[in-house]
Amino acid sequence: MAEYDLLILSWSDFEHLTKDLLEKRFGIYIESFTPGRDQGIDLRFSLTKDKKAIVQCKRYDNYRNLLSRLKKEAELIKKNNVERYYLSTTVGLTPKRKREIYDLFTPLIQSEEDIFGKSEINSMLSLYQDIESKYYKLWLSSANVLRRIIHSRVYNTTQIDQEGFSNILKVYVQ
Repeated sequence: MAEYDLLILSWSDFEHLTKDLLEKRFGIYIESFTPGRDQGIDLRFSLTKDKKAIVQCKRYDNYRNLLSRLKKEAELIKKNNVERYYLSTTVGLTPKRKREIYDLFTPLIQSEEDIFGKSEINSMLSLYQDIESKYYKLWLSSANVLRRIIHSRVYNTTQIDQEGFSNILKVYVQ
């Protein structure tokens, strides 16, 4: 799994990345909005006809700054007419930190799994390589991706050979 520096992305790129990853993960359409005063809503989707969920995308380089900002926004978020709250952040999170954020937004955050830190985002990027390839700022800084591009002929030939051998092995009798 590649370990991307998510701070390479602008705030809008990070928001779009989150949207793409969560749409793929949840199998739904997620609304995004133009920049401006958003009342704590970066992304939004429907849980049911009458119930909405929001996603906030926070691009910070450390936990202290993230938590400070979240404390200021917690009450604003709770005043929105939403049923569920998700958080996506560039900050790496420990179980303790996730619990702090969870406690801050209860009952809107229904599970610590509704909080996507740097590790979860990197994991999703590994799962959804079509999305990974869309965000060139991420993979241009990855030695593994650049190595694969430079040696793409070898990788492609090897993959074709592996598929061919797999097909032969299915019917091979000694």
